[in-house]
Amino acid sequence: MSKKGENIYKRNDGRWEGRYKSGFDKNGKTKYKSVYSKTYGECKQKLLIAKNIQSNKKSNVKLCLTIKEIILVWIKNICINVKQSTLNTYVRG
Repeated sequence: MSKKGENIYKRNDGRWEGRYKSGFDKNGKTKYKSVYSKTYGECKQKLLIAKNIQSNKKSNVKLCLTIKEIILVWIKNICINVKQSTLNTYVRG
């Protein structure tokens, strides 16, 4: 039987389904992928392999941003939540 938090469930068609996070869409919503198998143990193994592959993909991503680019993105995101005078201080500072 599946344990709480594993995201492994028995489907109505008799197969086991394991779900894992595969990233985010352009709106920031979490995307999921699934693995299927006939037995719980096999599904657990497939899910573990899929999660490892997914984490390796994430660790190979390198960002090539300068400090200036990071600050400009930060200012664009913060300008919604602060007063104009505070924003002017951030830009001048």
